[in-house]
Amino acid sequence: MAKQNKFEISDNNKLTKESNRVKIKGSPKLSSEEYHKEEIQQNKMIVKNAIWMIWVGILLIIASFVIYALKITETLVAGTICGCFIDLLSATILYIFNKSNENKQNYFKDLSYHENEEKIIKLVENTENEKLKEELIEKLMNKHFKK
Repeated sequence: MAKQNKFEISDNNKLTKESNRVKIKGSPKLSSEEYHKEEIQQNKMIVKNAIWMIWVGILLIIASFVIYALKITETLVAGTICGCFIDLLSATILYIFNKSNENKQNYFKDLSYHENEEKIIKLVENTENEKLKEELIEKLMNKHFKK
């Protein structure tokens, strides 16, 4: 068991408070795989709903023209405006969705780049050959601080 502040962490990741031995069992763990699965599912739902909204808007515009052509009503404006508004709204949702995905992708690229660099630095630090270590450090420095 590892002690940290007033708590003990056992080998099976259960937290125990030292003073009164209250145990907190089975705290949920978030895995990146589950996070990404959930995010992909939400993204699919957003895109599917936006596409349905586009079709509803188009059908509303077509229905407005059909009703006007059949002389059921003299106004074409209300249905056409509603259909255009629905299409504009769904197109905006898709645009924002795409921008959000681009930003997330750039963030994860940067995060991956920095994680890989940290691994390289640790590898260099663990190198026993001093000459090789100096060469690797120099290459890393040249990569970041090009003259």
